Amino acid sequence: MKISGPFAANADTLPDMEYVIKKLNDYNLAHLLLMGANTDFSGSPLEQLAGDGMFQHFRPLFHGHLFANVEMTPELLT
Repeated sequence: MKISGPFAANADTLPDMEYVIKKLNDYNLAHLLLMGANTDFSGSPLEQLAGDGMFQHFRPLFHGHLFANVEMTPELLT
């Protein structure tokens, strides 16, 4: 993973985010804004989320309206 800053993905990152997103279903949210990967996840526990993998992975977990962002094209939405 090629990113700078205080946070780096570890083995708990994905299960923790799955838990949080599932718990959001307990609230009457208008929507969830999910940002796509804007960094290189190569070699990290998040590697499977590269490209549009982020949206494919989390869409089944959140039952409300999902707003997807970052390099989205009409082709990716169909």
